[in-house]
Amino acid sequence: MAVCERGNDRDVLEWVRRTFLRHGMVIPGDTVVVGVSGGLDSVVSLAAGLQETDVRLVLFCNYGQGAVSREREAVLAAVNYYQVPFREVDLVWLGRLAPDGLCRNPAEERDGRTASLDSLSDVWVPNRNGVFLSV
Repeated sequence: MAVCERGNDRDVLEWVRRTFLRHGMVIPGDTVVVGVSGGLDSVVSLAAGLQETDVRLVLFCNYGQGAVSREREAVLAAVNYYQVPFREVDLVWLGRLAPDGLCRNPAEERDGRTASLDSLSDVWVPNRNGVFLSV
């Protein structure tokens, strides 16, 4: 069963689809590439996009993020379910420019204490999504 086909999830998918159309974020029938991070918001966006557009490719960016394995696994589950082509882009160089908090596994310990993200500066990479869009 797809992520967006249980109970009220269908309502969320419909809301996202209508929002895309209302704001001109997609034009029905467009040919698109969809960036998917593995998070719920991007998987729902993929599902909504598939209803309105011709999705030619799902793009996943590996920038060395701490949860890359789990994120990739979630994206692959979605592309396998929806039967859409997949490509992973190696942007590890971007991770080398990122703050330490972005590319470490949240479960790791550092300096004898559990790693935490105390502020936005621990994870913020200026224009990260802009880099993703330029790929």
